[in-house]
Amino acid sequence: MCSGSWSGVDDVVRVALVAAVVALGGCTFWYRPVPVIRAVGRERTAIAGDSFNVHRDARFEIYGPGSRAVFDAYDQMNRTYRTFNRYFGTDAPRLTVVLYPETTKPRDSAAVTVLRARGATVLRFVRPMDASWRERTGEDGHTGSLWPVGPTVGRLLLASIAAPGSAPDTTSLAKLPAWYRSAVMSLVGDGTGLPQDIQFVKENRRDRLFVDQLTAAERPTTADSLLDPYRRNEVRDRDWSFSAQSSAFMQFLLDREGPGTMAMLGYGFLNGETFAQQAARFRVLPQHLMDMDARWLLWIDAQRSVY
Repeated sequence: MCSGSWSGVDDVVRVALVAAVVALGGCTFWYRPVPVIRAVGRERTAIAGDSFNVHRDARFEIYGPGSRAVFDAYDQMNRTYRTFNRYFGTDAPRLTVVLYPETTKPRDSAAVTVLRARGATVLRFVRPMDASWRERTGEDGHTGSLWPVGPTVGRLLLASIAAPGSAPDTTSLAKLPAWYRSAVMSLVGDGTGLPQDIQFVKENRRDRLFVDQLTAAERPTTADSLLDPYRRNEVRDRDWSFSAQSSAFMQFLLDREGPGTMAMLGYGFLNGETFAQQAARFRVLPQHLMDMDARWLLWIDAQRSVY
């Protein structure tokens, strides 16, 4: 038997050594294992004089100011891509995300310009001011919420179905109603806040919008950032309320009509159909919006409290 310490050994090397040890069947190492996923974001690169940590795979690239920032963003984007693929049944377009801290001026850097010149669809993400104050939970503090890029990425992926065959352009989102855009940002781009959204609607049911009001509400796409679930401490109560109602109502539809409902509605809106017109084809829920509203309240009341 032999023993030793693997402290400081690269994660990929550790996996190779474990395989060799198992194959040889005789040598035992005492070590503290580190998940291979923790190698995400450790690579360094330089673009246009700026230095970044980076993660690249077949779905997306992430450039950030440190390994933890890249890992947090990877955690969010991995979930967002998988959820988008599940609900829309199509591969999401490849994105390049460049992360900047809160103090960065809102203009493109030389690195972003270079990446765009290479043909990449680049999202320049400046972290919200209060993101760094959140408490860390989980192994080594990784939560994915300290760089909350998911809702913004979800919105950009949604733009890819609004203008298929071209680079995602958020101007095409104007064809989609505000509640729908908000619901996708929350359920595809975040997903962790749904219980709180349902609880919010339950506790504020007297102030909620009826289904016909919610689904017909108009808001400019330029104000979508106010519906980002990670920005709720910065926005007005009515923005928070609209965002919570939108995600709760969408989940109600998904529960009753199936996960394909999100894509069906999206393509219907892009073809010029209203929500009422599409609801007339529902198979489980009432097709009249007032009856659907009553059913939604029953669903809300039946959900368990998060407290």
